[in-house]
Amino acid sequence: MALTKSEVEAKLAALEDRISLLFQATDSLEWRLEHGLEIWEGCAVELQVALAGVQKQIGRLRKGGPPARREQ
Repeated sequence: MALTKSEVEAKLAALEDRISLLFQATDSLEWRLEHGLEIWEGCAVELQVALAGVQKQIGRLRKGGPPARREQ
């Protein structure tokens, strides 16, 4: 059974709406991924700095000296 012109147009319009929704969802997910990566990269840098400080303290303790005092 063939579809009428208006039925075909309605189906195309519905398909276009679905495609548009998929593009919006994809854009949103891509943005969230990029933003999440930036956050994780920042955390990784902070962790590296903290680990370097801990490593420095461990080195001082191994040498027998007192740990360095942090000024606030």
